[in-house]
Amino acid sequence: SRLPELCGALRGVGRPEAARLLAAGAWRWMSSQLQGWTTTVRNEVRKPQLEMLSSPLVRQLEAADDKLRDEITGALREYEDNILECLMPALRLADARRATGGGLDIVAQDCAQRLRTIIARPLRDEDDWSIEWTGCGCGICDTLGTFLSSRSRRTFTWPLAKDGRRHVHTKIDLAGLPVRHHTRRQGRPYTLELTKTNELFTRATNARNRAETDLEWLTSTWVTHRRERKAAK
Repeated sequence: SRLPELCGALRGVGRPEAARLLAAGAWRWMSSQLQGWTTTVRNEVRKPQLEMLSSPLVRQLEAADDKLRDEITGALREYEDNILECLMPALRLADARRATGGGLDIVAQDCAQRLRTIIARPLRDEDDWSIEWTGCGCGICDTLGTFLSSRSRRTFTWPLAKDGRRHVHTKIDLAGLPVRHHTRRQGRPYTLELTKTNELFTRATNARNRAETDLEWLTSTWVTHRRERKAAK
């Protein structure tokens, strides 16, 4: 939280390189955190962690010089769209704090473009139950992948030994797939019952709704407030 103030003080006493080294070190930490959490598939784990990084990211951009700020904003553009789970809270926080800085405007522009792209994507057909997924390459994952990729198949009854069932459970849970798994303990081996859930459809709908809400805020609240602050200067 004190990083911008400290870097500003260092620049004020003629030590801009010291300020840059400090800010660059903080960015290395931030970058590793973003890389780790944006590659976490499960939404309930990933999203709160990315939200927690929003305040440090605002401070990071405020503390950076022009060169490092360009490096940071360029790196942020390379992430997948789930980086929005950090960037949008960061922009809302910056607006509430009346924070300034060219880096934040660049982030806002990138977010707006991402949101427009999400909104423009066609919604899933009502009869399309296919799920994109890649396994480890083993035979069990190949069978699971065939079921998941099918547009028409919603359920799969699969006689499978204990180790195989555990492997399937792990893959489904780690990937956060919208698939319910249940073991019917009759016969040998037991039967694994897989069912694709309606979350497959609601995820896309919810993502579009969030994108519309966020874009409306960006194009009204953020843009308006930034214009007012520039005029005041």
